[in-house]
Amino acid sequence: MASLPAISFLLTVAVLTVLDPHRHPGRVILRAVLVTGVWVVVVTEGLSLVGGVTQAAVAAAWLLPILAMAGWLAARRRSVASALRQCFVLPEKRGQRALWAGIALIPLVTAVVGALAPPNTWDSLNYHMPRVAHWAQQRSIDFFPTGIEVQNSRTPFAEYAVLHLYVLSGGDRWVNFVAWSAMVGSIAGAAALARQFGFGRPAPVLAAAYAASIPMGIIQATSTMTDAVVALWLVAAASEVLEIEGGHTPAMALFFAGVAAGLAVLTKPTAVPYLLPLGLLALARIRGLPVRRAAPAVAAGVAAVLVLNLGHWTRSVRVYGDPVSGGDQLSVHGNQATGARGLVSNVVRNLGLHVGTPLPHVNKALTIGILRLHEWIGIDPNDPRTTAHGRFEVDETTTNEDKTGNLVHLLVASAASISVLTGRTTRRMPASGHLVVVAAGFVLFCWIFKWQIFGSRYHLPFFVLLAPVVGGAIARGLSARGGLVVGWTLLIGAVPWLVGTGPRPLLPLPGESRVESVLTGSRSRLLFANGPYLLEPYRAMTEEILRVGCGGVGLSLLGNEAEYPLWALLRAPRQDLRIEWIVAGSPSARLRDRNFAPCAVICEGCAEQEVFGGLPLVRVVDGFRLFLATEGE
Repeated sequence: MASLPAISFLLTVAVLTVLDPHRHPGRVILRAVLVTGVWVVVVTEGLSLVGGVTQAAVAAAWLLPILAMAGWLAARRRSVASALRQCFVLPEKRGQRALWAGIALIPLVTAVVGALAPPNTWDSLNYHMPRVAHWAQQRSIDFFPTGIEVQNSRTPFAEYAVLHLYVLSGGDRWVNFVAWSAMVGSIAGAAALARQFGFGRPAPVLAAAYAASIPMGIIQATSTMTDAVVALWLVAAASEVLEIEGGHTPAMALFFAGVAAGLAVLTKPTAVPYLLPLGLLALARIRGLPVRRAAPAVAAGVAAVLVLNLGHWTRSVRVYGDPVSGGDQLSVHGNQATGARGLVSNVVRNLGLHVGTPLPHVNKALTIGILRLHEWIGIDPNDPRTTAHGRFEVDETTTNEDKTGNLVHLLVASAASISVLTGRTTRRMPASGHLVVVAAGFVLFCWIFKWQIFGSRYHLPFFVLLAPVVGGAIARGLSARGGLVVGWTLLIGAVPWLVGTGPRPLLPLPGESRVESVLTGSRSRLLFANGPYLLEPYRAMTEEILRVGCGGVGLSLLGNEAEYPLWALLRAPRQDLRIEWIVAGSPSARLRDRNFAPCAVICEGCAEQEVFGGLPLVRVVDGFRLFLATEGE
């Protein structure tokens, strides 16, 4: 049943192709993705209102559009094949077809890794997957009591999609495919944008090669991280904005641009800096439209943003008092030195996350140079007003999923940007305006958010949005053969990240991979790749709980702990087991069910405590204490 969303998406692609067979296939895919994203929100919010997020209900919700579209297509079956052949045409030149085949290997390999590896990114274990498990248990997306408040407060679209796959499949086997699908959609979208900019062949395939080979994108495609999803919505928004001026249906483009913006906001706040300049560009493009035509379209786009986010905002206001910050999130991540010096510091340090090389001496020299720049402008490079986590230094090239940089892609994009802005033929094309919008979005990002040592993952949308410009610049600046050489170089250079991502390697790399290959390792051991010290205590405690048949487990963990492995080891959620946090004093504590009486409590930070809620201490393992009702009680 986990395939139902994919079937619905493919049918949506077919329907949109029949309606407009002349549209670029990448544009068709982006529109289909937007329609599918809206349906995910509608189904999730709607079923949640009645506590109906169950396997049967979610399956029925996907079967409804599948049957409707299948019937519509069946009635037009003579035109379906013709429209698909007309829309999806392979390039005539052999070199371009070969490069598309090389690009396809990246989704193929990442699909294998994503299917074999459990969700084991630390954020996945800490809040992405636990919130999904709690939702599945309570059959709704209502906020719940937790000691990890971001499980409630963080914007939830990516986890909505994960929830559907989790509930439909009865486990986490396919949850990594949300980010994987976003990567594939972004590749198609980058190719479509290159075509919309007016670049001819081979620009689309070169844009796709650039987007597909971004190291951080490859890493995220095998996880439940959310930046790839943000990148997809931003590419879709950019494509819709570009169609406003020259398209036959600018009103519809404005509406879909609003849908893309709404889904991006619902996915992650880091989308906002890129949406603001895109919004200004959209307003500039509708100046020539009659007011009576433009006003309803703009209103529909704004309404789409509000409606898509209304449910989460309402729940957040009820618990945290505001719709977006989740209590203290703005103070933790919001830049507090918004002057010129703070902005320069953040721009330079964020770019510094991507300049690491394999050469330690080069990295040291780059670090010293950036530190001296900070001395010259008179600001501490680790100023807490501009820094969220970590101390600045240029790291070596790595496949670490939290610290991977995109050095080659930064250099290629820089050269391409110079070419576009200085070229006589390209600077008047839409690509130059897009480039300004993307650069403005990155600068706004650096102005709004603090720098952090793990921040390179937040830059994935920036690099994906640059892909169509890069593809066009390479196509215009080099011969066809030279462009293909660059494309293949990007793909081959991506191999270390494709096969050796630290916690999910196909081929473990020395000094990078901490676990065995996903081809041979067990899912239970791979689950703890980023926290191997938790394997034995978690296994010991959950085995004891399962042995006595306890049906109610209370959690009292520290805020940065990995909660999800406990759900996985307890084979939860299931009907005969309930897992709830036992918290006090936190914003979500008032949501606690006072009638919940657990027969087991897993506590971290309960030093010297011998009894918890009337339950005796039965085991102490590496800082964790298990309180459990004995078999006779």
